[in-house]
Amino acid sequence: MKSLRKHLMPLQRRGLITIWSDTDIDAGTAWEDEIKKHLDSAHIILLLISPDFMASDYCYSTEMERALERNATGEARVIPIILRPTAWKGAPFDKLQVLPSNAKPVTDRRSWQNEDEALNDVTEHIDPIVMELLLPLYIVEAEEHVKNGRRDDALVVYERALRLSPDNIAALYGKAATLFLLDRYQESLVAYDKAIEISLENTGNVDARFYYGKASALNKLKRYDESLQAYDESIRLNPHRSRTLKDKVELLLLLERYSAALEVYQQLIKVDPENAAAYHIQMGDLLVKLRRYPQALAAYSEAIRLDPDETVDKSLYHKKGELLLKLGKFEDVVATYQQAIILDPQYAQYK
Repeated sequence: MKSLRKHLMPLQRRGLITIWSDTDIDAGTAWEDEIKKHLDSAHIILLLISPDFMASDYCYSTEMERALERNATGEARVIPIILRPTAWKGAPFDKLQVLPSNAKPVTDRRSWQNEDEALNDVTEHIDPIVMELLLPLYIVEAEEHVKNGRRDDALVVYERALRLSPDNIAALYGKAATLFLLDRYQESLVAYDKAIEISLENTGNVDARFYYGKASALNKLKRYDESLQAYDESIRLNPHRSRTLKDKVELLLLLERYSAALEVYQQLIKVDPENAAAYHIQMGDLLVKLRRYPQALAAYSEAIRLDPDETVDKSLYHKKGELLLKLGKFEDVVATYQQAIILDPQYAQYK
């Protein structure tokens, strides 16, 4: 229907839709194959309901059946549009929302001043449906681009999504994360701040990942104190994410804030018990650096208790032995090196 196409053209000019109908089939093309191709790929399928449609075996059976199959699986949205009065009650599509409003046919002069008013009503209802369908598709497309290393392409798609919905939180987060991957840290920080702001305005809650991303961007920008604050906020929102704690402890070590780093290691031991032995070793190394030898010895001993076969650190018994020498515990040194020799003959030098 040419008049409907004209009313839908503004949506196409905004880049929201691409209009196609069987009138677009070129001469000589296998029209049935062409229709099937578009029926199988369209995200929105308009059924133009009229006496002619209801009387056509191909339209009613073949086309509509396929369209409704895709609607049922969520692959496409089917929208029946009542063009002219016809007996459509009881048809397979009668449980769907039909347009125009109140299911009044486009040509019904008692309901509409003219055809343009009716078709404008149709377009106004289709616009938000297009937005609802497009945004998730854009997010999925952008995520696929990131997964495949096409970060610039992903950024383009996220920007397209944000033109449709500037406050879309998923698109804002995706944009921020992609900018970070592109080493555009200042822009990434701005996008994370926007995602945090919109989240607070819309829901009162913020995903911990937003503050983690912000912390990472601030870290790259060498704004270390602000980065630590953002890590803390992310940890407050999700205290069980070991990745955030690991990144925070790395920054604390860089800043030589060792006491604070030791506290984070204690958190990591609780959050990530499977790797507790490694964290005890790292604590021991740090305590040695601080010359807190008895606590270091306790940390190494706990690591050995958790991992007696030294799968985490092959030099652990050596580290403990060196520490025992410093503390003058010579008998314990012998026992420790004997265990080292059993586990690894390279320690035979200590016989």
